Amino acid sequence: METIIILIIIIGIISLIVGIALLIRNERVCNFRLECNKLCFDYNIRHKTKALSDECAWTWFFGKYEYNDFMKSFKPLKLENWYTQELIEKIYS
Repeated sequence: METIIILIIIIGIISLIVGIALLIRNERVCNFRLECNKLCFDYNIRHKTKALSDECAWTWFFGKYEYNDFMKSFKPLKLENWYTQELIEKIYS
């Protein structure tokens, strides 16, 4: 009986740690997506593109990856790790 209680406590602690790690990753993904969204907005303003057209940065930059792609990956949330150098140069142009 004692081993079952200890096992339940250990599983609870592990679940708590995983939950906290997911919350932290969620916050970081949210901030990264917000940064990407701002880059797209600035690009569209500079180039006067129409929303949701093929030239729109939200189509070719922001829409390249989904929220879950960032959440389920262990890659660091930096532009260099997710986007090619050409896309990064294009979004900053």
